[in-house]
Amino acid sequence: MDIPNLIVGATFDLPLIITQVILKLKITFGHELDMFMAGLFSTACFFYRLSKLVKLVQYKRRLYHSLRDLTSKSVAEAEQEGEQSLKELIVNHRLLEDHCYTKMPSDVFEKAAEMGFGDQKLASEYRV
Repeated sequence: MDIPNLIVGATFDLPLIITQVILKLKITFGHELDMFMAGLFSTACFFYRLSKLVKLVQYKRRLYHSLRDLTSKSVAEAEQEGEQSLKELIVNHRLLEDHCYTKMPSDVFEKAAEMGFGDQKLASEYRV
């Protein structure tokens, strides 16, 4: 599940629940069990989607902060620590870019292209 789908689901569930209850109260007296079951199911679905949305936003926030911590050092510092550290820095920047919609710094991008991490299509459309 992704955030836009959960937001749309939660946004439309609540008005549907209210509409169901209003229509059931106005139109059908005597079908209290139907109204109760439909309202209960709709309310359960609404709160389930809302809880999933909250968890997803929390996980995304944790991922962002973890990746920001992992990408806090510079390319020069990573080069001094060794090639593995430099590769980890580049991969973490790429993850941050892909999942948190941030731009990779130009020095990291150039080093990634130099090491063969970038593809030519991305290189041609990426730079600002």
